[in-house]
Amino acid sequence: MAGAAGPTPAKRGSTTMNALLNSLTESELMLIRETERDQMVGLDEDALVDLHTRIRRARNKYVKLYRRTAKPVPAHVCEVVS
Repeated sequence: MAGAAGPTPAKRGSTTMNALLNSLTESELMLIRETERDQMVGLDEDALVDLHTRIRRARNKYVKLYRRTAKPVPAHVCEVVS
């Protein structure tokens, strides 16, 4: 009955990663594929900097969107008591 407890943490992680990869657009998926080891082997310093910049921009875009949708703190919670 070892399998009755549910999927192992590694299996849950791969399921989560597959769900994430399936939700990406084609351009986002292409960017992820460029970060695979065999794709990065032949890159020179300038190409690595370019890849890093594109990844950072994509990450920042989604972090910004996530923060904008976060529930704002009510004003009365932020007031400073003097």
